[in-house]
Amino acid sequence: CYRLVIDPSMAEAMQDWNVLQALLRRAAGSVELALIILLAMMAWLVAAFSLGYTGLGSSLPTFRMQLPWILMLCGVLRVFITAAGVTDKCARVPSLINSFSCGNGNDREQQHLVQFIVSSEAGFYISNVRVSMGMVMKFMYLWSVVLFAIVGKGLSKM
Repeated sequence: CYRLVIDPSMAEAMQDWNVLQALLRRAAGSVELALIILLAMMAWLVAAFSLGYTGLGSSLPTFRMQLPWILMLCGVLRVFITAAGVTDKCARVPSLINSFSCGNGNDREQQHLVQFIVSSEAGFYISNVRVSMGMVMKFMYLWSVVLFAIVGKGLSKM
């Protein structure tokens, strides 16, 4: 985007966007299996934490025993939030380019570039599913409900 301000060449900007999109797809494809494993591990961590919490009780020593699980869960969440942040930044590029004033009568080319970027749907993909912040938040909400349900049920037995 910075180079577009200095040299408003729309053809070069399209080429740069293609390179960026290819780089994102390649990077996401390289770490895809690891991220799927992390996602499965996160689901398992929530279940292990909640079962350990309900099985061992709700005392401070129990919390200390569960602290590594909580830290691992936070680390996995950070990875997915970072990946979703990349997608969200890519989604804001068209409005940024729309705000530029090329001044050379390149409005038609500028709109073509914006449509090209919107249509490319660049971002971070896992198994051809675009990872967005909304998706990560929905996942967190779902597992929070599961966690609170299990912990609540365990506390009601005490």
